[in-house]
Amino acid sequence: MTSTIIHPEGWKPAKGYANGMLATDGTLYIGGQIGWTADQKFASHDFIGQMEQALRNIVEIVEAAGGSVTDITRLTWFVIDKAEYLARQREVGEVYRRVLGRHFPAMSMLVVAGLIEDQALVEIEGWKPAKGYANGMLATDGTLYIGGQIGWTADQKFASHDFIGQMEQALRNIVEIVEAAGGSVTDITRLTWFVIDKAEYLARQREVGEVYRRVLGRHFPAMSMLVVAGLIEDQALVEIE
Repeated sequence: MTSTIIHPEGWKPAKGYANGMLATDGTLYIGGQIGWTADQKFASHDFIGQMEQALRNIVEIVEAAGGSVTDITRLTWFVIDKAEYLARQREVGEVYRRVLGRHFPAMSMLVVAGLIEDQALVEIEGWKPAKGYANGMLATDGTLYIGGQIGWTADQKFASHDFIGQMEQALRNIVEIVEAAGGSVTDITRLTWFVIDKAEYLARQREVGEVYRRVLGRHFPAMSMLVVAGLIEDQALVEIE
């Protein structure tokens, strides 16, 4: 099986990575895009300008693979300055709609300590499914992409301000999304965890295990566990996608 590298025409060659990789089943995996242009130069040193360029880069990669904006099922955002992101929500929304219209795929938003390119203020990665802000996006091939879930309830309020309580609620949110799409716990194939307090997570392993089994039973999909600098919601202690 051979995948196809997707590299938009006129772009400077990528070194040591691919901007897009089209699998044999038609799924497009989009490498993290930062706010530089086709010649790998930053035309803007402003968050909003870089955000727009990163989104346009993603669209160009999708179109180079034969797709369109509405084929994008997932976006993961990595930002350095949470305060600036929150303070400029109106501009964020305007730029988003200018590039992606009213298409809102499943999304996660993570605050990170830094990005490899010193001038980069935001990085965004995406997926386009094999065929064809949401909590879940069901592709036409049956793949369900679940946006990052935090520990709030259906009315977007935190019933718990404790790590274990929020972890349980986030897992229950994921199960509810899966069931709303016609699936079950055993259909979950991957979970990625983002935690702020590594020490607390490690110190409370027994409780973590008990809560996990209470919600997901003995089903253990592929998992990644990452420690992040912060989450967009101030009260959130964990996010799971």
